Amino acid sequence: MVRFSFDSSAGMASLVGAMFGLAMYLLSFYGMTRFFPWFAEARNWVSVVSHLVFGVVVADTYMRLERKDAHSGDAGFTGAF
Repeated sequence: MVRFSFDSSAGMASLVGAMFGLAMYLLSFYGMTRFFPWFAEARNWVSVVSHLVFGVVVADTYMRLERKDAHSGDAGFTGAF
């Protein structure tokens, strides 16, 4: 299988993050409307933009944390305090 590396550059990670934000918007405001009909009232461009920004921020934060972890040489949390 081919391994996809969406965090190869900041631009690619931001694009994938924006797509994640858009997917979250669609799930929240179209998928969940079946169970929570009042979500339909909040469908507007402000909600779309805020979800896109959220996705980009999440992707940027992920990249920074992963880069920091890779440079520190830390193997991760071992469970010991």
